[in-house]
Amino acid sequence: MWENDAYHLRWFTPGGEIDLCGHATLAAAYAITRFAEPNSTIINFDTKSGRLTVKKENDLFEMDFPAYELHSVEVTYQITQAIGVRPLETWMGRDLLCVLESEESVQNLKPDLSKLLELDGLLLHVTAQGKEYDCVSRTFAPKLNVPEDPVCGSGPANPRRKIAVAIAEVVFDIAYRRIAAHLRPDADTQVGRVHPRVVGPDLPNDIIGPEHLARLFHQQG
Repeated sequence: MWENDAYHLRWFTPGGEIDLCGHATLAAAYAITRFAEPNSTIINFDTKSGRLTVKKENDLFEMDFPAYELHSVEVTYQITQAIGVRPLETWMGRDLLCVLESEESVQNLKPDLSKLLELDGLLLHVTAQGKEYDCVSRTFAPKLNVPEDPVCGSGPANPRRKIAVAIAEVVFDIAYRRIAAHLRPDADTQVGRVHPRVVGPDLPNDIIGPEHLARLFHQQG
């Protein structure tokens, strides 16, 4: 719904509504600029996290994320048992953030999802300094019926702010996908490209062209 120069936007996971989802916001902006407002380069959304603005420049979409405030919390036996290793540091914002010793520790982590349900925080993020990238990160969300989020846009604002707070620009690997980000005192900016992909019984399970998306939109409209 359009109101006050912005679209209303909400996000839902298999386990319920969530207050912020970056990739779905970028996808919504892509759909609007591709089909509804092809001449627009700035799209505003009113959400549970406030006003979010997506800027389009050629094939790049840029969005400011609200900055999560983190406070240090104790590394407990319960956290160690749930994730399977003892983190170097633990931090709490909306989510629980665990800083691990190495990139390999993040990549090889096999947390106990049932025990993650007992921890504080909505999501669990694990992160460490990377080798090829500034940092690596993985996100687990069993409280939302998502065992592991393959690429999380809102959550990694936490690792960026903790590990790369003094870096003007970071590039880091989230579940083996690359995301570029810029840090500011009041927000985190992520920049990326949108590749149309629709999976359904009558559509190829692959990246598809704009003509397929247009036909899908017309069918559902």
